[in-house]
Amino acid sequence: MLINNIAQKAGNKFFGDSEKLPLDVCIYGLELIISSIIGAIIVLIASAILGDVWAGVIYLIALSSIRTFSGGYHAKTYLRCNIVLIITFALSYLAYNYIVDNIRSAVNMMIIVCLALTVMVLLFMAPIENDNKMIMDRHKCKIFALCACISESLILFLLYNYLSFTPVIIIIPTQVVIVISIVLEYIIQEVEAKSKGGVHQ
Repeated sequence: MLINNIAQKAGNKFFGDSEKLPLDVCIYGLELIISSIIGAIIVLIASAILGDVWAGVIYLIALSSIRTFSGGYHAKTYLRCNIVLIITFALSYLAYNYIVDNIRSAVNMMIIVCLALTVMVLLFMAPIENDNKMIMDRHKCKIFALCACISESLILFLLYNYLSFTPVIIIIPTQVVIVISIVLEYIIQEVEAKSKGGVHQ
């Protein structure tokens, strides 16, 4: 795979003689970085084509600031991961445009409802650990995810109501995407745990 080949070459060049971290760990980290950069570039190109770069930038920031700490659904391959990213951005952008064009008067109510829903899911289900994301400190990750969520909603409220900056409205469907991602991964792990006769923690 292209990403793996690039990561291996870069890993061997820059970390081949390192004694601090195993080479395979460095290569895996580089794969994640490269895949994330590719996904971000695709989203920004798509938003530029749509004539709304700010929506793409805000979507990426809103998504990553919570997902970094909360975890959630992860595709098995980098290609699928980026495909999921593009699909969720497209759906979020469509929802954002629908809100702006049809139900802008309900934005403040939607901010409150979405914040309450996201906080509830983060409190009871996050962080979600899987093979692609290992959680070192669950309590800190939960706190950071909650802080990111509340900060996003506050920024959304202030920028929309006092500066009339409409692109921030995309935060609303983005938080819905995060909720669905967490719930989906939680259900997947519950089903897998039951099939193996265990209990999901």
